[in-house]
Amino acid sequence: MVFTSIDASLVPSIAFLAAYRRPTIVWNSITSVGIERGFSPNIVSTTTAAILFPDGTLRTDSNTNHIDFDITRNAIFNGSNQSGLRTGQSESVNTWYAMYAVKEQNSTGFVLVGDVNPPSRGSIPALNSFYGTNGWLYLGYIRNGDNSGATGDILKFVQVGYDFLFYNNMTDIAGNGGLGLRLAASAASPLTYTFSPGMGVGGGGSAADIPGSIIKYKVWAATGNGGAIAEWICSNSANSSRYFDITCGTGNRGVQTFDATPNNNIRSASGSPGSGLDINLYGWSDHALSSNWSAQGGN
Repeated sequence: MVFTSIDASLVPSIAFLAAYRRPTIVWNSITSVGIERGFSPNIVSTTTAAILFPDGTLRTDSNTNHIDFDITRNAIFNGSNQSGLRTGQSESVNTWYAMYAVKEQNSTGFVLVGDVNPPSRGSIPALNSFYGTNGWLYLGYIRNGDNSGATGDILKFVQVGYDFLFYNNMTDIAGNGGLGLRLAASAASPLTYTFSPGMGVGGGGSAADIPGSIIKYKVWAATGNGGAIAEWICSNSANSSRYFDITCGTGNRGVQTFDATPNNNIRSASGSPGSGLDINLYGWSDHALSSNWSAQGGN
């Protein structure tokens, strides 16, 4: 029998395990996000972030250069450590980034890393190669760019558990004042948005992609001033199953939460657009975070 010694400071106490939950992501600015500090003040100080990694080791860090992500630089976790995008990636407009807590390899803290590789089962071998087996923990998605007037800004959001809501101001066509991510817009004619899974422009996709592990989409549909009542329908591509059917009078918005698959679409089925029509994503639930102890995510 072989016994392996470990650093006792990296083994969480029963009190810590009772208080621990995966920390939420916090919006800081158009170039930065952080993670929740001091979720249990009796266990972790209000300036310290804590991560329980898949191998059961606990790491804490209070260095803002590590636990506040900066999208304008690359991460380092085996040297003069800092948060940032994974080496080889650079900031891209209209792109989703998966946020990971990654173990420092030359110390006992961790850094935040943004990556266009999602936490899907198919990506886990690559993520293990990038960050080390048991060396990373998925925290959620952030979105860089609204596909409208601020294509290179991290969108304001709030996270509660595995639910996310945008609260940015964005330029819409309908003229009602929009928020979230533009999925489709039209100034003069009815429109259709067909769901497209992906990570956006920086991931080799389109500006209106939505990551595959996102569920329970929260959608905003707006009808411009001067238009007739518009009927907004979400259905499968054959229109044989409908998931919602709402109407929006001139100058009004409709909101709806629903589960979608890649062959679903949203379309304005009747009515003139007036000053324009908009379909935005304003929130979602993240399937990969739906179990707190699913340490490395996956969908």
